[in-house]
Amino acid sequence: MPSTSPLRCSWPWAVATLAALWITRHGLTTATPAGADVYGHVARTDFALDHLFPHARLDGWFPGLGAGYRLFAVNGPGLAVAAGLVRVALLGTVSTAQAFAILGSLSIAALPWAVAALSRELGATRLAAAFHGLLSLFVSFYAGGGLAGLYGPGLIAQSLALPLQVVTLALVIRAMRHGGRRTLAAAAGCVAALALLHPISIVLLALFVPLAAGGDWIRAPARRAVRALAVAAWATALAGFWLVPALRLRALRGPATAWLIPPLPSRLGEVLRGEVLFPRAVALAVAAAAVVTVVRAVRSPSQWRRLRPFGAAALFLTVAHLGVGHHYGPYELVVQLPTRGLALAAILALQPLAELLGDIVTALRPQLPAAPVVAAVALALCLPWQLTGLLDPHQVAIAPPAELEHAAAELHDLVPPMGRHLLVAPASYAPVGTDEPSRWLTVASGTNSAHLYFWEATRESTAGVLAADLLVRIPPDAALPLLRRIGVTHVVATNDEQAGALLAVGGFQPVWRDGPITIFAVAAGPAAPPPTALLQPEALTPPSTALDATPVVQQPEHLAWEVDAGPGLQVVAAVAFDPAWEASVDGEPVAVERSVDGLVRLPVPAGQHRIEVRFSGGRADPVGVALTLLGLAAFLALARGPRPSRAGQATGRA
Repeated sequence: MPSTSPLRCSWPWAVATLAALWITRHGLTTATPAGADVYGHVARTDFALDHLFPHARLDGWFPGLGAGYRLFAVNGPGLAVAAGLVRVALLGTVSTAQAFAILGSLSIAALPWAVAALSRELGATRLAAAFHGLLSLFVSFYAGGGLAGLYGPGLIAQSLALPLQVVTLALVIRAMRHGGRRTLAAAAGCVAALALLHPISIVLLALFVPLAAGGDWIRAPARRAVRALAVAAWATALAGFWLVPALRLRALRGPATAWLIPPLPSRLGEVLRGEVLFPRAVALAVAAAAVVTVVRAVRSPSQWRRLRPFGAAALFLTVAHLGVGHHYGPYELVVQLPTRGLALAAILALQPLAELLGDIVTALRPQLPAAPVVAAVALALCLPWQLTGLLDPHQVAIAPPAELEHAAAELHDLVPPMGRHLLVAPASYAPVGTDEPSRWLTVASGTNSAHLYFWEATRESTAGVLAADLLVRIPPDAALPLLRRIGVTHVVATNDEQAGALLAVGGFQPVWRDGPITIFAVAAGPAAPPPTALLQPEALTPPSTALDATPVVQQPEHLAWEVDAGPGLQVVAAVAFDPAWEASVDGEPVAVERSVDGLVRLPVPAGQHRIEVRFSGGRADPVGVALTLLGLAAFLALARGPRPSRAGQATGRA
């Protein structure tokens, strides 16, 4: 029996790989790829590589953005691990941003290989699978997948997850149909990897597996259900070291933040006009191929198989968008699925077109033996021509203006180690290659930012959530108490109008200016320590008794003060509340509570005392670690395979 591997012919994969590297060549070689989220990824990954991973920490506590939050509770540590592996493989010669550039380009280069494997699993010929892989390079979506997601918002984790989603879908479908311990193990390993890299992908797979498997899913449902449970259980065991503590904290739910979802007719119009997912020519070709396949299926019922992936994509698109409109299911998931799954749906929708191209090239092959190569090269040459406009964003981050670079250097000297800065909504003159210059300023200055990067990752939706336009929407005098509580020591204004509004309030003192950029220090409130102390009275209005606090220890997970407090005071530390925070007064443990704005609150007796708060979330979870070790042991056992019996060995010797 001939091999069913889609990788047997090398020329389609050489063409696809070269085409992928060509369309991402600028992003591959840049020091910093474009994308609004890139600098946020850099800030978190650098902290993970320097402070968490060396101490076997995977709790994901990140104090540098907002008042601190657990990112790994939602996104998982996979992106930071991948960037670290790239840096180690290249002997530390690349920065974290350059590692992201390499990972992003390689993820697009890997997509055709993954799509071809899935296409073969869905019944396509080897030639059609090759075309399917090449066509997948045209998929480009701003919410993840292709150039638009990678270099627009900078969704690096989503870009890395897409080829892994495709491979996992192929393996799970194979495992459901045919079983096999090694197939089940491979599928479980891929699901576990997705759980660590992009957990929402697990929910997507739960939807796409039955859709893509179609009628095969219905046959022998009990056996397939057992195999599905085996994959899920094994994957949970492999990712247990991270999943178990995250589930125990119930930290996988958070405020629902996602893209705006248009009504279904509007979305279909966007696709056909070439505004999302495909260039217009490809979108029309996909629709035409679906119509041709329907006509052929009416004449020959065997052709209906070719429409199954397209039907799965259309059904997902319909159900997901209607679910958003009527809020069926948990809202946190409902608003995510229509965007996070569109790239995978687009890839499935390409299969009828790929098979139609395969039929045409096969028919031409007797007269033109080189037809497959010509067709593949023609498709590859169309990529730079078609992927333009909204689907081909800039791949390289734009350099910031000199004034902003000078401000970053000044903040590095002004902001204390655990203090935070706040960038007021920037003027249009200050592009930095992203729509979030606050993240660039955080990385460039090496200081903490009061801007919270990822709301879904915090268990306290009000903790440290300071938008870039805070001082535009709220009068500066009204925002001042909040800034002090969050530990904001300096505010950066980016134009004269913003600076004038801050100058009119006594609590903001200008300390540096270069062109239109002014840095203000935040002054202490009445009867309260300065914001640099990171400790304030709980009352938002001036308290009736004074609090004097001198910082003794200021580390990301250990803060200590010598205080002199009046009677009846509750104080708040400028860190986001989390059950892992522990506090003591004069060495005696005290209860840690959540303040009204999601910070750590604790009582302080009157008089002079020493207060300490420590983050204790770095402890390994024994149950999760044990599950992971058991899953790995099972992997090793299967890798060795069954041992031959003694009788078989004797027969072989005979």
